[in-house]
Amino acid sequence: MPRTPPSGADAALIQALAERGVHVSVFQLERWRTAGRLQRHPRRGLGRGCGTRAVLLPEAVVQAEMLARATRQGRAPASVATGELVRAVAGGEPAQLRAVIGEHLRRLATGLGAGPTPTAEAAAHSDEEAEALLEAAGRLARDVPGPADAHNMLLDAAAERGLDVAGIARMPQWRRTASLAVVALRLFAAGRDEVGLDEVAEALGEGLGLSAQAADGLQWSVAQEEERTRRRGEDPWKALPPVHDARTLLSAVDASGDEELLRAAEAVMSVAPLQLVAVLGGLMGVHGVEMPLTVRPDGVLRMLRHPVWWQWGQYVTAASSSREDAAARSIAQVLNTPGLTDALPAYLRFLREELGLARLTPRSAATD
Repeated sequence: MPRTPPSGADAALIQALAERGVHVSVFQLERWRTAGRLQRHPRRGLGRGCGTRAVLLPEAVVQAEMLARATRQGRAPASVATGELVRAVAGGEPAQLRAVIGEHLRRLATGLGAGPTPTAEAAAHSDEEAEALLEAAGRLARDVPGPADAHNMLLDAAAERGLDVAGIARMPQWRRTASLAVVALRLFAAGRDEVGLDEVAEALGEGLGLSAQAADGLQWSVAQEEERTRRRGEDPWKALPPVHDARTLLSAVDASGDEELLRAAEAVMSVAPLQLVAVLGGLMGVHGVEMPLTVRPDGVLRMLRHPVWWQWGQYVTAASSSREDAAARSIAQVLNTPGLTDALPAYLRFLREELGLARLTPRSAATD
């Protein structure tokens, strides 16, 4: 641990953090560096014979801020609500929108110790870095809510009321979700190359409450299939749904065209709050409560069968419709899911119809 005053770069970092309402010591900074969670300052020459000096990079401030908030509070970093996301969408500014979404994704990845700008070149973590990531994911997972259960809640209510729910499958009934949350956070921060499918299978077995024998069998069979697939030179993740890790989401945002990006953002910010209303209105509808924005029982069944509900709608939470960082991540996930950007405007019209709002036509619902 350092026994001397902080270097000029560390002193500037501590001051920058203090201005953001975060207070850390030089000893804490060094502990993070030793654990591989905080980058060291690069050094630049001062000229011939004058030596070098450490330089504070802007991304180091962001990385240290997220580490400090997570360490101090023991939970995921709070939303950084700047209003820039809404202004960029309302003003039709794709460059600004792209920058804001990227900043939020990097903040979340940084909070997990993955570095300020996850790249494919940074995928090969050392054992210490992997351990630090696992520790950070475990800490943050304590405040991650369990998987959304809106689907089963609506389905059970409809069945209890005697509605025809034939052909509508149930979602898995999760019993323990801590391991699932840790795996999900590790996947987001480090990508699928750092998390084996056998680890995913182990977390699924625990989450579903399988017996030890059944869980071991699931993990073994998945590990064997993953190995066989890799031996054939194929990607074992290819047949699975898209993995929404930070690098992939950043790539999806960067690769999207300006029009596609704006359409996706506008659709997410229009559909997400309406989806929450539709879930509540659906519960009222199946229980026979007559109120404004009630969804009729047959409308609930249509929603439970809708492809976009299965793919995206049932996972919408209050956070994704009210927190700027969650909304940014949701926009990136839509862009990373083939066909979803084009499907959301029609789904918005569907929800408005079921809620009795079809006579009002917002700008985002005017086009497909």
